[in-house]
Amino acid sequence: MSDARERFRASLAMDADKWRDGTPYDLDAFDAMSAAQRQSEASSLAARGKLDWRDVDVIERLDSPEFRDRLSRAALQQDDHGGAAALAAVARHGWTAEWEARLIGQFEAARLMETSLDRLFELTESHPTTGLRAALERLAFEGKPETRYAFAAFLLYLHGHADTWYGLEAEHRPHLLRLSGSPEEQMAARDWLKARLKAPLRTDRA
Repeated sequence: MSDARERFRASLAMDADKWRDGTPYDLDAFDAMSAAQRQSEASSLAARGKLDWRDVDVIERLDSPEFRDRLSRAALQQDDHGGAAALAAVARHGWTAEWEARLIGQFEAARLMETSLDRLFELTESHPTTGLRAALERLAFEGKPETRYAFAAFLLYLHGHADTWYGLEAEHRPHLLRLSGSPEEQMAARDWLKARLKAPLRTDRA
């Protein structure tokens, strides 16, 4: 076995620290392997029942119909970190109505700590369509209470009212928290957010 392959295989072993810190597989070692070895290792990862985002990072490096089909299936079937990474990977080959609908589906199924919202927000920022913005507004107002804050904060960012999509600004945070409060608080928070979203969408990101 080549040294590069040994290093790559060693990086596949996950522990609590690697998982928590988001440590990827050793992609430099993967790139240093022979073409046959890369094909073999990527095929082994693709054969897994569910793809992790680290698996996607490897598989998408070998662009073939076989691997693109595997990523498409993960994008359509998984609502976790791997599904978000797969959707971003296949969307790089062309944005379609199917991928927009799937992105909305992943947003609807999102769970905190289980869904890669950052990856999905990056994809939305690249394709800020009217349909996606409408879906995000609906989810910010009427979606799962635990994710309303995240969607509303991203909308503020997308429309140019915040420098990040985390909703940490002191002037925004109280209103965002009320989106999951009492019925009266929710109504007031929705009115506040609607008023700010009337401003033109800012598309420049210097």
